[in-house]
Amino acid sequence: SATDSALSAAARIASMLRKKGIIAESDLAGRNLKRQLAYASQKGVYAAVILGPRELKSNSASLHIMDTKQESTINLDKLESDPCGVLGIS
Repeated sequence: SATDSALSAAARIASMLRKKGIIAESDLAGRNLKRQLAYASQKGVYAAVILGPRELKSNSASLHIMDTKQESTINLDKLESDPCGVLGIS
């Protein structure tokens, strides 16, 4: 299903970020988006990369900066080639 494809892609992206030294995790508990963002906020996460079936079709994701609530659309190829630049971290 489209949701399974998005979950698989999210796991691949989290793995790629970890290999590049960025702490990352993907939701395995099946929480809805609101609860996932609440969990991330509670943990003090800097940013959430949100990937669903629509984003997957366009090879993009939504980047949500937790403290400012700023959202933007990011390209997944750019995220892989320059994760720190795309995420705004050093």
